[in-house]
Amino acid sequence: LAVTDPSPETERAALRETGRNGMMRWQNYVLGLDHEDSAAKIVLRAPRTAERAKIRLAAPDVKPAKDLGVKAVFRLQKSDDNGATWIDVGEPSDEPAFDLDASADPSGLYRVRTEFAEGK
Repeated sequence: LAVTDPSPETERAALRETGRNGMMRWQNYVLGLDHEDSAAKIVLRAPRTAERAKIRLAAPDVKPAKDLGVKAVFRLQKSDDNGATWIDVGEPSDEPAFDLDASADPSGLYRVRTEFAEGK
């Protein structure tokens, strides 16, 4: 998404208004999601890969914006107790894509924790 009206009023609205998808408008801009689309969410998908040694979890609809002065940092988290506790899996990433070792037990619940930080 491109911000076509960089006026102060538009910037203030982006900071305080929620989009139709339930996320703050500024978060939608950073993640490259359409705040007018109620279905625009971070959804992890596990497409089949030719490599059996790994399972790839990715959010293909998320296109992180560049050069906004704010960046998204994605952390994959796993729960083995139905979501009561979550632990980080692997290292944080600038892209919403993660590879899991398929030789280990991949069962459990997964989620992506998204943090916003200053940077490009």
